[in-house]
Amino acid sequence: MTKMIRAVYQDIKLRAKLVIILLAFAPFAMVIVVLPITSISLVMWSNLFDLIRTFRYEFFFIPLFIFLVGALYHFNDWIRMRRYDHREDIANHLLALVMVMSGLLSSTVFLAAGIISLVIKHLIYPYFPAYHALFHYKPAQITEGTSVVCFLILFYLITSFIGMLYFLLRAWTNHHVLAAFLTISPFIVEEIVYSIISKLFDIGAANYPIHATTLLLVLIFLLFVILRLTFKQKDFFN
Repeated sequence: MTKMIRAVYQDIKLRAKLVIILLAFAPFAMVIVVLPITSISLVMWSNLFDLIRTFRYEFFFIPLFIFLVGALYHFNDWIRMRRYDHREDIANHLLALVMVMSGLLSSTVFLAAGIISLVIKHLIYPYFPAYHALFHYKPAQITEGTSVVCFLILFYLITSFIGMLYFLLRAWTNHHVLAAFLTISPFIVEEIVYSIISKLFDIGAANYPIHATTLLLVLIFLLFVILRLTFKQKDFFN
């Protein structure tokens, strides 16, 4: 696994500018949304969770993450011979890539949301209460019951699950654009019909954090096993 972490580091180093731009896009979008010069967001927010949820996860964070990991991963004969001793090592590399980039994206999003929330709640609202509505901020009437740590863990695991699903579909279809479409579109339809991801964030983080975390870990592990089997049986010469 240490070898795979080094490979991920090389991937990030080779495309450092692209990684920085993509990771900075989420904080930039958050700043734009809360600034009084824009009317992009019509949703009021009162805490860090609301601010992050202002961006629909399936419409914003899923495409952003897929574009991020998809742009980092390149596979050719030279890479296959240089990096991997066994076929299953490809799946190990993809797992490491997904987990590292999911961690970077999650920490970037939460850090940006936390800074924005602290500035508006503790610097602007107490001293300029008449202007808080300009930032779409609505003071909370009750104490939030969701733990920041639980919300962050679920955000990280859901993002990691989606990344593993994307790479599995990419291995099956041999086409990154088709794999991205097959990954994104079901979650958009699902959110309209069942809203499972929204329920995981709302109910799972507040009431069933252990159950939701365990479920996501099991799903990630199953995708990893299937991905290893896929590469083990894959014909790279045809």
